[in-house]
Amino acid sequence: DQPPKYCNQEWDYLQIRRLAALTEDEKEEFEDKIAKNHLFKALGIQECPKCRSMVERKDKKDVQLRCTVCSKKDGKTFEFCWHCLKEWYNQNSRTQCGKTTVMCN
Repeated sequence: DQPPKYCNQEWDYLQIRRLAALTEDEKEEFEDKIAKNHLFKALGIQECPKCRSMVERKDKKDVQLRCTVCSKKDGKTFEFCWHCLKEWYNQNSRTQCGKTTVMCN
């Protein structure tokens, strides 16, 4: 009756595909999602961590993103970090989100 132990390691998709008993439909679903994520990142699009709407970077250097959907809905500006997807806390910087536990550069 011990709780499960996890290795806390990330597996790349090739390992999962080789070792997991995925159906053809599951493989196709994973690969579609991976391609979509890659395309969005390349185009400068990130999913808002709060409402899941798509937010586009106007400049590829921007790290601080504003979700207009959440901002309008909540009546206050909602900004988040491109890298860690956490709410933006550091109002004195447009390049450091203020999350000390995550290195966001």
